[in-house]
Amino acid sequence: MNPLISIIVPVYNVQDYIEQCIKSIMKQSYSNIEIICINDGSTDNSLNILRGLQKIDNRVRVMTIKNQGVSNARNEGIISSKGKYLLFIDSDDYIPIDYVMCLYHKLLITNSQLCICSIKNFGYSESSYSLDEFDLDMHTMSDSMWLKLNKSYLLYGPCNKIYNSNIIKKNNIQFNINLNYGEDLVFNYEYMKYVNKISYTNETSYHYRRDTVDSLSKKFRVNQIEIELILNKVMQEFVSYKNLDKSGKFKDYLNHRLFDCVYNYIFSVIRYEKFTKQYKLIYNALYKKNINLKYNDEIVINYSKIIVFLMKYKLIFLLLIWIKFRMIGEKV
Repeated sequence: MNPLISIIVPVYNVQDYIEQCIKSIMKQSYSNIEIICINDGSTDNSLNILRGLQKIDNRVRVMTIKNQGVSNARNEGIISSKGKYLLFIDSDDYIPIDYVMCLYHKLLITNSQLCICSIKNFGYSESSYSLDEFDLDMHTMSDSMWLKLNKSYLLYGPCNKIYNSNIIKKNNIQFNINLNYGEDLVFNYEYMKYVNKISYTNETSYHYRRDTVDSLSKKFRVNQIEIELILNKVMQEFVSYKNLDKSGKFKDYLNHRLFDCVYNYIFSVIRYEKFTKQYKLIYNALYKKNINLKYNDEIVINYSKIIVFLMKYKLIFLLLIWIKFRMIGEKV
């Protein structure tokens, strides 16, 4: 008999999407599943919809907890789960009928402890992320393949993957409830410490809903540089532990990530923060003691040369004026 697979769905105020999500799980060709819905204090009709679906399918389990965010909800789901394997699905997304079967089958035939699949975005923006199929030993993986995997946008989130439940529970791996961004990257990197082999399949795709423009604009975080520094440290420590950066190219990639974060943070500050706060926020970003940005050729090529120059020499007032004029020009 096929082993039980637990599917964890954190739910918060998604009454317009939750039925499509849960029904896509209920229709899976792999039937030995438990669908753990963690109602994270929803104030809309989400809970009533879940209770209705629970009456239709006894594999649906509904838990209601006080609203503490998606990380806490996923952790509660892990604790409650009984399956040999774990999957995470976001409550506004959906999966094709053979999704669970494809991930489980690939995990099984490759004897891997983590299987990843492609992602298809839908909604406001339609695009996809994919790689060529592989199964890779973590001990012999090349630096270039590790870099390619990190650049693919497929490694960081929890929703396009199948995990070994025993690895998670034995090593007490949880989502960090103190991070409001990047907690899934930290979770995956912690999990991969105990993984010998990673596999990837294109036989199925995770369908990820992209937000509207208005929703995306609300994702500016004043502490996003501090969070990126935490993520940067987690990734650097992992590649050192697994010896996955003999060439030094991953270190360059981390510098590029950090620069991109600071660059976009400056634009976001000017776009969303009050004028009286902008100078101080940008000053603090560029003068942080633990930020050591390298302005190499790749940075100069991929970003505005004028803005890179102003950032490099910390000419903050000129940087403010230049970006404001640039934004005005874009509106005209």
